Amino acid sequence: MDKNRTWPIAKATKKEIVTVFVSSSAWYENYSNFDKIVDFPTMQSWLVEDEDSPSDLDLWGFESYHYTFLDLKKWLKEKKEKRKGKGKGKSKEEKGGRDEKSHEEKEKSSSKKHK
Repeated sequence: MDKNRTWPIAKATKKEIVTVFVSSSAWYENYSNFDKIVDFPTMQSWLVEDEDSPSDLDLWGFESYHYTFLDLKKWLKEKKEKRKGKGKGKSKEEKGGRDEKSHEEKEKSSSKKHK
């Protein structure tokens, strides 16, 4: 409706949009995590629901009906810790590739080890 200029009311401000979804205190407590997503193309892809975005399981490591700010905070912390363990080079995630094997790849490699 906005593109067609048929939206009947004025555009909402950032503050109005934020208050629709979360309280102001929750927003300001968590918004800085979104600045960190810039370093993770697969998370960006998942957020905008690109066709080639990873599945919930591949990205988060679990499936859920909804994901919370706390989930995002934990995910970013895990990625930061992994990055520290990899030294000074960029991780596959930062270069635009997947940082982890898919669930199916993990199962295949696990079954090969047990044979």
